[in-house]
Amino acid sequence: MLEANVMPRQPSTGYESAPAEDDEHPCLTIGVLTRDDAHAAASLHKRNFPDDLFTLTGERVLVRLFQEFANEVSLAAKLDGQLLGYSVGTLNKSHLTRSMVRSHMLILAAGIAQAILHRAHDAPGYIRASFDG
Repeated sequence: MLEANVMPRQPSTGYESAPAEDDEHPCLTIGVLTRDDAHAAASLHKRNFPDDLFTLTGERVLVRLFQEFANEVSLAAKLDGQLLGYSVGTLNKSHLTRSMVRSHMLILAAGIAQAILHRAHDAPGYIRASFDG
């Protein structure tokens, strides 16, 4: 018979793997993506999506974007405290877009200009993707 080790829900923001008694096994945590996770999420995004619009706009824009997503619907998967994955979304895209533009206009504008310079042939698509509500 297959035996499963089921742990009770932890008092943290998410579910954690059962603590290892011998400290040899990593601890996986799934919880809320926080503003403190923004730099790690930006780095992960750059590695996995090198041609994405927001990657091309630069790290400052990515960090600000993940800081904004921390106020939205977001999850973070961490292995021994290190971010290894995330899922972000919003229930109100136009609110997130307005908030991003209002709070970070100069950084966003500079990042979009940088992306357009690197990929001039895609400029109309970048503009539509950035400001469609």
